[in-house]
Amino acid sequence: MHTVLAFECIGCKLCLPPCPVDCIEMVPTPDEFMPKTDEQLAHRKQVTKRRYQNRQQRLSRLEQQRKARLAAKREALRRKHS
Repeated sequence: MHTVLAFECIGCKLCLPPCPVDCIEMVPTPDEFMPKTDEQLAHRKQVTKRRYQNRQQRLSRLEQQRKARLAAKREALRRKHS
């Protein structure tokens, strides 16, 4: 089961499309989750951007690994039928 972390949410709605059961509902958050100062907001933006960059790197790495596995399988099949 997946969970949206309200204290990490910035309202970008990027979690909505990949939700497999369409169960995420965007609702206003309590003030306790909102940054109180410009510094807190800047920190949250920085953390969110870093998380996004890490995810993009992870997805890229996984795609490269998938392509390498497929290439190895193709090569093995080519050798088998040669």
